[in-house]
Amino acid sequence: MVKRVTSDSLIMMSEGEFEFLISRLLRHIGFSINESLDFGNNERIYIAQGRKKPYMGKFVIRYKRNTGEDDVLDMEFLNGTSHWTIREATNKVLIVSNCNFSEELQFHADNSEVELIGADEIVRLANEIAEEDERRKKEQESIKKRRKRPNVPYGRTLILKLETEYTIDLAPVTVKEWLNVWLRIKSEIEVILATALKIDPESVDKNDSERLKSLTTKLEGLYFDLMKYKVPDVAQLSRDMAERVLENVILLVTGTLYEEPLEDIEDYRANITKLDNELTAVNKELVEYLEEKEKEVKRREKFRNIVLVGYVVGILLLMAILVSKT
Repeated sequence: MVKRVTSDSLIMMSEGEFEFLISRLLRHIGFSINESLDFGNNERIYIAQGRKKPYMGKFVIRYKRNTGEDDVLDMEFLNGTSHWTIREATNKVLIVSNCNFSEELQFHADNSEVELIGADEIVRLANEIAEEDERRKKEQESIKKRRKRPNVPYGRTLILKLETEYTIDLAPVTVKEWLNVWLRIKSEIEVILATALKIDPESVDKNDSERLKSLTTKLEGLYFDLMKYKVPDVAQLSRDMAERVLENVILLVTGTLYEEPLEDIEDYRANITKLDNELTAVNKELVEYLEEKEKEVKRREKFRNIVLVGYVVGILLLMAILVSKT
């Protein structure tokens, strides 16, 4: 049975619970959040892109949680968003709150690009989300009943099995060698992901199942390949993040096949992309580190050559002086 949200339960929510609800609500009505800023107790500013009517375009979103003090939001509250509307070059503002709105603010919203979502609408949308979650849960349970689960390790169980199985003497590699190893493994991961993401997790047929099993076997091999190297301290963060990327890919692929409870497959894809972007940034620093090391080696070689030339010239001068005296 769906647990329904009420105006009273909104007030009873903790700050974290209310913030989580609002972030889900915003995604539900079509917003993609680009930036999130803490704006004090029980308040937050979002910079978001609306992709569904009636919220199309870039918005500055400000929410405030009513803690039971019967707060009334007025034009002064709206004017508090002016810094961000100027910075983002947009007049579109969305205020989300279970507080009351002043008549002046409501009149202004009716005649401008300002939108208001009050307590009643928050409750309606929250219950709509809860009903969708319940419907999705029932669909997933129905799919699980129809699909025979194989008696093999998968998801986090598979990762734990891989972690405990490999007993390899770590092969030391240089930073440059490590980067080459990761680039090779990454290219194979990208091929595996491209194949897996074409498969609809809601309807995995026999051919899809065999294909996913093959991808899982490849991922196991890549995991062992990745874990067998000992990298320099400067590259340790890169290696750790590479391991996390690969583990997330394993969760996504084996979850699609074996029903690891993936609450939102898009979140897994987004998480892999985020980790990959962070890893790219770390590896860029490693490339810069290698370039600086190479410059240092060239500087030392140049200095050594200068010293050698000076030494040779000195010897020649000394021999010339000795010859002239004889």
